Amino acid sequence: MDMIDQLKEEPRQMRLMFKDLSHLADQDSPIPIFETSVKIDRLGNLWDKHEEKEERFFKNLQQLKINFPFERMVIEHREIRGHWRVIQKAIDSKDNNKLRIALDTDGRMFIEKLTKHMVYEEMHFDEIQPTKQHLNIN
Repeated sequence: MDMIDQLKEEPRQMRLMFKDLSHLADQDSPIPIFETSVKIDRLGNLWDKHEEKEERFFKNLQQLKINFPFERMVIEHREIRGHWRVIQKAIDSKDNNKLRIALDTDGRMFIEKLTKHMVYEEMHFDEIQPTKQHLNIN
């Protein structure tokens, strides 16, 4: 799998992982804090690695003067990361009500913004796909 394909696939995995968590906000029973924390940590690790890969990839594109919306990507990453931090703080509080609210509000915003970001990013990845042999990214 080449770099562009990896950068497309990882957000899909994150979205699926988070959808698995988001149903917890709709349940009447207490949210299992430990199990949820483990899942959040796994998702966070994937997110961190994905961002690091993208940042290196974006720097390569910039150095090669490839037209790509770098600023927008960084801004969107920060926005998505903000929702993520709220969820992590709620997990750290071990307060079921705070976690339920965070998953219901910031969790839904996380999924929504990540989905929009994926669509926009993939569109631009597809535009540079024909030139990828010149990018040395396979």
